[in-house]
Amino acid sequence: MKKLFLILSYFLFTSFLFSNVNCSGSNQVQEEKIKTMVNKFLDYCDKKDYQSASRYLLYNGEVVNRKYKEIFNYSNVDEKKEVDRICKKVNAMLIISDSYTNGSISQETKEGISWSVLEVFFKSGEQVLRQSFYVLEISENYYIGIIK
Repeated sequence: MKKLFLILSYFLFTSFLFSNVNCSGSNQVQEEKIKTMVNKFLDYCDKKDYQSASRYLLYNGEVVNRKYKEIFNYSNVDEKKEVDRICKKVNAMLIISDSYTNGSISQETKEGISWSVLEVFFKSGEQVLRQSFYVLEISENYYIGIIK
């Protein structure tokens, strides 16, 4: 009976151990995808290619059934203005900065939604400015919903 208990305990322990390793690997993949997406967005803002940058921004306007569920429609004049405003603000951060680095990713609930929040640090000389990029996963892709 003791042997059976030891074997069963060992099996359960190793199953638990390997299941946690897989989750950790999954989180690392998710974090890399988020960081890559935000870096692409920043690159488009830096190049002033706001139409391409718009593919990474979630709609946050007044139409409730679209808010944080789909990206901006850059061909819509009003939505283009909002995307351009956001991208120009980000571009200004890039212009005044020597470089930027990605920080850690945390989870935060805002407006009833669970967000992944990537901290990005913009360095200008000795000064460091922090921006938070609130990211959602939709259909296995990541998009920026809020920049704060």
